[in-house]
Amino acid sequence: ELQNTDVEFATKISGWILQRDTEFGNGLPNGMLGTFDLNGNTLTVNGKLNQTNGTININQGLLNVSNEYLVNSNGILMMLNELDRVKVDGDFIMQSLISHNGKLIDGKMYIKGNFNQINGNSSNFEASIKHTVILDGTSVQHVTFESRVSAFNNLILTRDKDSYYKFSPDRCWKNITIEHKLYGNLLDEYVSYIDIQRGSTIDEPTSPIQEGYKFTGWYKDVKCTILWDFATDVVEGNMTLYAGWEKEISETESEPETGSQTESESESQTESETESQTETESESQTEPAKKVYTVLFELQ
Repeated sequence: ELQNTDVEFATKISGWILQRDTEFGNGLPNGMLGTFDLNGNTLTVNGKLNQTNGTININQGLLNVSNEYLVNSNGILMMLNELDRVKVDGDFIMQSLISHNGKLIDGKMYIKGNFNQINGNSSNFEASIKHTVILDGTSVQHVTFESRVSAFNNLILTRDKDSYYKFSPDRCWKNITIEHKLYGNLLDEYVSYIDIQRGSTIDEPTSPIQEGYKFTGWYKDVKCTILWDFATDVVEGNMTLYAGWEKEISETESEPETGSQTESESESQTESETESQTETESESQTEPAKKVYTVLFELQ
């Protein structure tokens, strides 16, 4: 196995097994050859990554690209394990001449820019089984597939689908999840992805604030019945915590009515109150729209 200190390269990477976390400060515009095995480590590319004529095997590691990531010519991206992670801050472009059938079967890709699948090979982004793409950009993201054979397997959107994503064709996924909507309630853009270690405790996220409601804690289930204990509970796998709420009682709702009412007055008012009950109750019981907040925790 090659150690990091054993390898020097001027323009291309050729056959490297990563032994520790590594960072390239000026990108890799001239590409790579052979197989680059992340081997459970983190490779950070500060700039563009143009992957030509080589294979990047994520192999339970993390690939961070701060700019555009282009898989071109005979380039291959291998994601075969649950812990595989690829994070791209710019655009991701798949234009490989090689079929990726069976090569994108697990792990997660986070993409903040646009996604473009271009027909070098019609199956060059044929994701399957458990492979997941999360589109988590802060502006409108454009997604284009030239081939009907290539498609997302699991697609997760972190913002409103109609406002922040433009798809061509309109359906280019097998499964889709819109994380910022649960039971029709907007998340107010409070979704975050936090990498952690299996068996570890986690720090409590910042408590959200919502007018008309009191925050009651972070829960393990979407119905908010089982609290997460940050002192003792440990993470055993990827999970989501949900913010719990209870409606605040206003002073006018909690104060008793003043004055007294005679029995005859009460009886005379009963009929008129009953007639208008539906409309009055509907107006008086209107509550602020309760939003759903979540934080996603993922194993490193």
